[in-house]
Parts: sequence; structure tokens; C-alpha cells
Amino acid sequence: MELADNGIWSTEQYPAAGRALPGWEAEATAAVADNMASLGCTVLDVLPVDEIASEAESPTGSPVIGGVAVRWHVERVVCVVRIDAAAECYPR
Repeated sequence: MELADNGIWSTEQYPAAGRALPGWEAEATAAVADNMASLGCTVLDVLPVDEIASEAESPTGSPVIGGVAVRWHVERVVCVVRIDAAAECYPR
């Protein structure tokens, strides 16, 4: 990735054939949920993007693709799942 004019990472998307498939966002969010479960979180629910109320803008412009509700020890947390320009999905 290159730095954009504003001094942060460019939001230009790299080509990814998988993004042309219907439902890729749900599959990517489910993969994030599986990863979180492997790290010890109890996954309570995988949420579609229309159920996520995230108005926090990513400094890189990464779009929200879904969410994962987890229990970490005793706390229930809903993580927003974003995808970056290199097609890496991550919870926040």
C-alpha cells in the first residue's frame, strides 16, 4: 500500500476475485468469528453489517462488513469487523 495525499494509507482496494461472490462479507465475518473462538472467546453471534451501528470512521477508510458478539471472560463485547485494502479482515 502507498501513502495517500493525506499522509495515511491509501484506501484503494487491491483486486480480490472473492469480493465478486455473493455473500462474501458473511463468510469473511464468520471466518473472523472462528479465529476469535480459537483465541479463547466464546462466540455468541455473527452479525450482518445492517445490524452493526458503527459510526466510528476508520482512519484508513476500511469499510465495515459485519460484526461478532463474543464473551471474553465475563464481558459481552460486539466487535466491528472491517476489511482493509489488502483484503485482510479484522475485528475492533
